Amino acid sequence: MKKMSELSTLCGIDACAIMYNPYEFLTEVWPSPIRVQQVLSKFKNIPKMEQSKKIENQESFLSKRIAKVAKQLKKHCKENWEKEMTQCSTTFVAKGSSVTPLNPQGASSLLSSSVVALAPMMMVTPEAMSRTSTEEWTTCS
Repeated sequence: MKKMSELSTLCGIDACAIMYNPYEFLTEVWPSPIRVQQVLSKFKNIPKMEQSKKIENQESFLSKRIAKVAKQLKKHCKENWEKEMTQCSTTFVAKGSSVTPLNPQGASSLLSSSVVALAPMMMVTPEAMSRTSTEEWTTCS
């Protein structure tokens, strides 16, 4: 009951709790039976569309949360990939090599006989291979 009180206070909302135990005769209510009736009455007076708009079960809440976190993860992965490619490009250009970054989703379709794949997320064109020795090929770590 303490958590319900904290939730009501912190969120500034009217809240009530009804706890039923099939093995006990008494049903426990919070904050009081009269206040529970007032909150339920207030809820019932709200139009049905308005009532259902804010009701959410645990499954739908978790589904929405997972989708939101997955979207954030995808965004961060893209940002990290762009930062890595910028760093790799800067490093290789500074050494006089030409580097073409690969998109991780389309990397396999871009490989051909005119391209040599190196460490993850980078490739070097044949022109760059003739200008550099194999000892200079390193990953950007």
